[in-house]
Amino acid sequence: MPTEVKVKLYEPTSREVDEILKMHNDNFKTQQKKQYYSTLVTTAMNPFWLAVNVDNDELLGFIATRIDYEKSLMNIVSITERRDVEGVLSLLLRKVIKDAKVIKVAEINTQCRASSKEIREALKKVGFTESKNGTFKDGEEKLQYQLKMKKGKHPSLMVRKELISNHCPLLKKDTIKSGMPNHPMLVKLRQCTTSSWRRKEMRVILEIS
Repeated sequence: MPTEVKVKLYEPTSREVDEILKMHNDNFKTQQKKQYYSTLVTTAMNPFWLAVNVDNDELLGFIATRIDYEKSLMNIVSITERRDVEGVLSLLLRKVIKDAKVIKVAEINTQCRASSKEIREALKKVGFTESKNGTFKDGEEKLQYQLKMKKGKHPSLMVRKELISNHCPLLKKDTIKSGMPNHPMLVKLRQCTTSSWRRKEMRVILEIS
């Protein structure tokens, strides 16, 4: 039987950078240094979300973006989920799409490797279109993803609450940014029979309570 867990989305602080970096380097061929995520976390105008298991504080995934307010663009610069779970990617993507509607950007863009099948499937599931965009330095095919939004008159400045208020412990925050309920989302972890090299030992099925 599936095991139910409660998951909430949180804005990261500098305390979570090491854990974010470790998840990135465990999941991607292109390795990053701490400064990369330190900069993203401390830039107040870029939506950045962690998906966390409320019961045990485990990081299940994250999504980081950069906003180009002049071009009315949101760029997803990093998205991943823990290797033994499935379903967090779609949750994170839906959250930044809601952020994009609040900010009123015209478009959301991102790139990924052809081998990143779970990310590709999640992007297409929420409406992104896929096109080829050359190759990465190591020769692997690069794919471009685009989601057109209803264009607003002018992008609205969004400042992450974590960077304008007193920091609270990660799992004690009672409010989160626009577009999400203040109660945890109920998800299920269950055994998965996937036989790929990125074997999913558990699958997350989203059930917003």
